[in-house]
Amino acid sequence: MMEKQVQRKNIFARSSARAKIAFSASPLGFLLAACGGGGGDGAGTTSISTTTSNNFVHNLNGLNAFVTESASDFTGRYSASDQLSSPALDQSKSENYLSGYDNKTALTALSGQNEIDSLLFTSYQDSSKTEYWQGADPGNKISFSFVNTNLLLLDETAYVSGGGSGIYNNGFHEFSDTQKDSVRTALLEFKKVINVEFVEVAEENDQVGTIRFGISQDDLGDTSVSSTVAIAWGVDSYWSVGGDVWLDTNHDDADLGKGTYEFLTLIHEIGHAMGLGHPHIGGAQTLQPELDFINYTVMSYEEPDWAYFGSGSDRYITISDSLMVYDIQALQYIYGANNDYNSGNTKYEFDPTKPNSLTIWDGGGEDLLDFSNFNYRCDIDLNDGAYSTIKYAAWNPDDNFGIAFNTFIENVLGSQSSDTIIGNELDNEISGNNGNDTLYGGAGNDIFDWDEGSRDGVDTMHGGTGNDIYVLSSASDIVIELAGEGADTVYTPTSYSAPSNVENVFGFGNRGSLTIKGNNLDNVLRGSELNDIIEGGGGADDFLLYVGMGNDKVTDFNSDEGDEVLLAYGLSGYQFANTSTGAMYSLEDGSSLELVYEFIA
Repeated sequence: MMEKQVQRKNIFARSSARAKIAFSASPLGFLLAACGGGGGDGAGTTSISTTTSNNFVHNLNGLNAFVTESASDFTGRYSASDQLSSPALDQSKSENYLSGYDNKTALTALSGQNEIDSLLFTSYQDSSKTEYWQGADPGNKISFSFVNTNLLLLDETAYVSGGGSGIYNNGFHEFSDTQKDSVRTALLEFKKVINVEFVEVAEENDQVGTIRFGISQDDLGDTSVSSTVAIAWGVDSYWSVGGDVWLDTNHDDADLGKGTYEFLTLIHEIGHAMGLGHPHIGGAQTLQPELDFINYTVMSYEEPDWAYFGSGSDRYITISDSLMVYDIQALQYIYGANNDYNSGNTKYEFDPTKPNSLTIWDGGGEDLLDFSNFNYRCDIDLNDGAYSTIKYAAWNPDDNFGIAFNTFIENVLGSQSSDTIIGNELDNEISGNNGNDTLYGGAGNDIFDWDEGSRDGVDTMHGGTGNDIYVLSSASDIVIELAGEGADTVYTPTSYSAPSNVENVFGFGNRGSLTIKGNNLDNVLRGSELNDIIEGGGGADDFLLYVGMGNDKVTDFNSDEGDEVLLAYGLSGYQFANTSTGAMYSLEDGSSLELVYEFIA
């Protein structure tokens, strides 16, 4: 709602028997008709040319809650997440092994921010900077390849006598086609979030990719510590070992697909190959201990106690589908963001039968988080960089769903339980669904529980700053607004009194006749489709006149306070008559608005 721009006039001079008409822009976009008559005997009747126009619907955000309790749902407004194609083969992007690396990397200054710098290696050339692959133009392409087991392209110090000697001396396994597809899928998790294009090259002669993948016949370390072991070298402008990723011999026939610990291992090791270090050691700083867990960064060694779900052979790691919030932040700092990914209107839905932990990155559009198929309480935070807790049957995680920094989600549907939902600085549509929900709009012009099929229970709604809209399911719903937090509107299907700091109350539906009461502010008020009683209270109030309103009565109309009547929803004609207690507005469809003057001379 905009600020009121209507010029108030004392047009209800008690000696007048004629209606005076004044038109100007109203705060709700309605045509203003300020009409009145004296407090006389009702002998004077003024007829204004009537119309039969049915263009009376106030269409708010494309939704209509005026003539019916039905409001549009979210169907058709969104599409599913973008599906990325597997990296293409482009042999022209291969490079000579042991040469040319000095023009494949670049340096950038550290950010000065702990959450970023703790995940970045420092350059051996300059400890105030970090090194990254600059890629090949056009498209910032970074090549990768699978180690050719028939070629021994490992002839350098790191392999012959350094930390990779076990790889060099013990031979290699071949990747299966399925395993190669899993590696490609893991690379796509990086492509989703950063401004790079991965291209695959075949290893032949002395040609290889910038990032190389191999499976060693060596165990690469102490397998008593972990059932999965892998190593990777970071970005390096001197040694061609930079960017090499090796899985240990236990991965010879392992499932590397999403949902496995092995896929998490791939994501972790590719992170190293792209320039990320461990948050506890190796980076420019040490990450804050409370963030050093794999649900915040997959580069961590620490697992929250809820990281696994199931038992026996059905037990699996739940943090295995994506990079996490702080990984994405650090990678985007050095490579830039992929703002094309999910840049349309995206709907995010999740499987309530498969516990999971992930982070979403979204490039733009108007987006929806949909948890309506969940039956357990959710604590949802729409702010970028924030974490939510999404609960499943027999699994009680904490901070298992992240929204990447600079990802802006507008709308959310809660679960069928009692949720807490926090909005962000955008204009949010927040629907709690079933349960007694607590909803916070934050900044922006927010809409609460507008979707008809997504409002139930006793909800407590905090609008925050901005011009907010609340749709109630019952009078038990609680609306909380503070002074100076915008011009706010409540839609109600039941009798209702405007709470403090709420300006407008609109009845709707046909459950029964309503009693609508304003407060001491300048209110805009209307009833439902039936015959309603409206009481403005203090302030200069506006009462709506429109087709389909039933036969409503205003019990305390007071022109001295600035009360007026608004022609609403395209209405331009009516009949007016003075009565013994005030005035009557009549419409061709039988609707009417009776004014009872609060002060009659």
